Amino acid sequence: GRSGWEQLLLESTSAPLNQILMGHPKLRAAAQSAELLLAALRPERKQAALRLLQQVENVLPQVCEELVKEHSPDAREPSKQSHRSQWEALVRDDGCDQIVELLLRRAPSLAQPALLAALTPGFTYFYQMLIKRHGLMVTDETVDLLLAECSAAEQLAD
Repeated sequence: GRSGWEQLLLESTSAPLNQILMGHPKLRAAAQSAELLLAALRPERKQAALRLLQQVENVLPQVCEELVKEHSPDAREPSKQSHRSQWEALVRDDGCDQIVELLLRRAPSLAQPALLAALTPGFTYFYQMLIKRHGLMVTDETVDLLLAECSAAEQLAD
């Protein structure tokens, strides 16, 4: 279960109250948790994610690793099946552009996975946004990843 503080942050029902409470050193420290940030970094919690990112001092490498980690599609939530990772879901959601921008600024290691999320059939619209707004560029690494074979799971899905 989550603490009352974590629930307040994730539900983001009272931003002014959370801002005041964030002034308390213990609550501010508790808000720096990687698990809490990962729970917030979802399109359905974009307001909470944005507010939390504004308070979090560092985006830990483990957060980046978990964001780009591939997960199995959830049959109970068909809307999420087109996203292999939490990061893809954020990059491919218009409403999450500020979140993507903040994360790219703080964690440059997310740049290539962002490009790959956009260089996928059905999602190329986001490529222009990443280039224009965030200054990302296709590099040799991007090309190598695009030329790599699909995983067995992806081939079965086709």
